[in-house]
Amino acid sequence: MYKKPLNKNQMIENIERGGYLPQTIGFWVDPSVYGDRSGEVQILLDSYPSDAMWLVPALPGYWGSPFPDYPEYIWGGRIYSKGGAIDSQQLIADWDELDDFLEKFPKPSLKPITEAAIKTVSEDSTGRYRLCHFWYLFYERLWSFRGMENALGDLLLNKDKVHRLFQELCDFYIGIIERIHKETGCDGVYLTDDLGSQQDLMFSPEIFREMFLPYYKKIFDTCHKNSLHVWLHSCGNIEKILPDLIDVGVDVIHPIQKFAMNEEDIAKKYKGRICFMCGMDVQNVMPFGTPDDVRAEVNRLINIFKTNDGRIIFSMGNGVTSNIPVENLYALYDEVYRLRDN
Repeated sequence: MYKKPLNKNQMIENIERGGYLPQTIGFWVDPSVYGDRSGEVQILLDSYPSDAMWLVPALPGYWGSPFPDYPEYIWGGRIYSKGGAIDSQQLIADWDELDDFLEKFPKPSLKPITEAAIKTVSEDSTGRYRLCHFWYLFYERLWSFRGMENALGDLLLNKDKVHRLFQELCDFYIGIIERIHKETGCDGVYLTDDLGSQQDLMFSPEIFREMFLPYYKKIFDTCHKNSLHVWLHSCGNIEKILPDLIDVGVDVIHPIQKFAMNEEDIAKKYKGRICFMCGMDVQNVMPFGTPDDVRAEVNRLINIFKTNDGRIIFSMGNGVTSNIPVENLYALYDEVYRLRDN
């Protein structure tokens, strides 16, 4: 049975005041991981379309440009050329290379960047909320340029270089956001920066406030100036900086990761100040629980985050893997919509 998605105005009202139960589950579900059952999963996603339309601008590549006619559209004119773990590869092996890297930095004005997003809008007739999305903001981009070990050291030892890089990134991101807003009429921007581990932040709150927060604020201010909501994904335990993120303008936070943060405590402290895009547990309940366990967890999360005027968008905590039974996906959608329809 096809479920009609919420419209743009309903989503805006929910983010700002609550009252609905939107879902963005399908964003995290790739049917291809299910092999022979991929068609069945695709039918499920088509039957329960996300309440946000995801618009993805094309960002520069690491292994080459996404556009054959524009091979220069890569980060700093460089590509990954060696193997190994992605968090050990480097585009900037030495900070002496920074001037050259910034001189060849990509521009947000390249024509094809927004073509796929414009096409998505032109083909959609649902009247849904339009959400611009791209991966990696500042911390994730820093370690992808410098390698994880170097990046963590740079936050203490090479602060001036990091600030120069972050300002260039900030200008680029703002250019992308302003363009896609103008060309698609999007309503929000979904950004990602995994700032936490399972136990704590990847660095101290003081480092975050000194090195990252000023650039977050510039981007979030640009979004709000254009009447765009700010959605932020950050895995891990980010409780120590959640007040900072709220203060600089995050409107929707994802996922409040189970086993990393205490959902009850977070809801008690911040309900009414932010909309929670609460993430269904993909580490335990979804892969190893029964359909009844899935239904119970859906009810638990909604009771935590939505009651007493809480604002909630229901989603997955992260990407769905092949060890999550299709039957559990059915149970998840069915329970969310049973509660939504009531």
